[in-house]
Amino acid sequence: MAQSCYRAFDHDPFSRYCGSCKVPPETFFQGLGMGGSGYEITSYIYSSNTSNLIPKFFTNSIHPDGPWNPVVNWMGFVAELMNFLKPVSAQKLASRDPGIKVMAGFLHIYTDKDQNCPYSRFSAREQARNEITITGHSLGSALAILSAYDIAESGLDVLDNMREIPVSVFSFSGPRVGNTRFQKRVEGLGVKVLRVFNVHDKVPTVPGLVLNEHTSSLVQRITDWTTWFYAHVGEELCLDHTRSPFVKENLDLSSMHNLELLLHLVDGYHGTGTKFLLASGRDKALMNMDDDILKTKYLIPPHWAQVENKGLRKNEKGEWELPKHNGIEDRLRPEDIEHHLRKLGLA
Repeated sequence: MAQSCYRAFDHDPFSRYCGSCKVPPETFFQGLGMGGSGYEITSYIYSSNTSNLIPKFFTNSIHPDGPWNPVVNWMGFVAELMNFLKPVSAQKLASRDPGIKVMAGFLHIYTDKDQNCPYSRFSAREQARNEITITGHSLGSALAILSAYDIAESGLDVLDNMREIPVSVFSFSGPRVGNTRFQKRVEGLGVKVLRVFNVHDKVPTVPGLVLNEHTSSLVQRITDWTTWFYAHVGEELCLDHTRSPFVKENLDLSSMHNLELLLHLVDGYHGTGTKFLLASGRDKALMNMDDDILKTKYLIPPHWAQVENKGLRKNEKGEWELPKHNGIEDRLRPEDIEHHLRKLGLA
C-alpha cells in the first residue's frame, strides 16, 4: 500500500500536475498494475508545505501556468529531516503531558493547511479522520505513528458502545518521531507499532543520532528534557539486504532505503539465522523498477519502468503534449470530515 504511492506520484517537473497523483481514485490499484488488492480508495490526502521548519522538499512543476498549487503535494513523497522537537500541544493535538514532543517538521506537515487551496483546506490530520491511516514509508512512517497517537489520544478509537478499536502501525524505514515521553505515551495508549527496516539504512538512525533509546538510562533521565533526545516506538523487525542472494553487494544510500528492497527482504525473511527464501512470489524485478538493486546476472535492466513516449499524447492539432488530468483530484471529497472535526473541537 505504501509502495503504490511512489508509483502513482507525479514527480515530472514538466507536468503541470507535478506534485499530484497520476491515477484516478476509482481505478487506483488497477491503474498501477496492482488489481485484486481488495481495497477501495475513498479519499486522497494532501499536505501543504507552509512551514519554514523543514526543507523545501516538495516537488513543483516548471509549467508557467500549471494549475497545481506550488505548496501542496499529494502524500506520496520522501523528505529530509531536521532535528527540532516541538510539543504536540502546540498544534492543538490532545496531550495530557506537556513534555510530549515530536519533530516539528512532521508535526507541521501533519497539521498545516491552506484555506485558499481546495486541496489543502483540511490538514493531513483532518483528512485522515475519515479513514485511519496506519502505514507508511520513510516520512510516511513518521506521519503514520503521529496519526495513530492522535487517534488514540483523542479517543477516536472508541465507538459509541465504548468498544475500543485496536490501532496498529506498520512502519517501513521510518525515522524517530518524538522523545521518550512520546514513546511511553504511544505504547501506554495501546497503539501497536512494528518497525521494519534495513540495518544498513541510515534514515532510521535519525533524528537522535547520539541521544536515543540506546543511551544509558542515567543519561536519558538527564537529557530527556532537551530538544535533542529521540526514541523509537514499538517493536522492530531488523532486516539485512546482504542476506539476499538477489541483491548487489554494494548499494548506495538511496537504494538501501528503497521500499521495494525492503518488501523483498520481508518476503525472504523466516527468522533469525534461517535461510533467505522468497515466500510470496513477489517479483524480484520490482526492485529495479525505479532503481538498480538486482544483480546483473538476472538480466533485469535498472529503472525499467517507463511510460510510453514519456506520457506525451497528440492533441487535436497533432501536437505532442502531456494530457490533462480531467479532474482526477476533484472526484473524492470526504463527506464526514466536519463530523470528526466537531468531535475534536476543531470545526
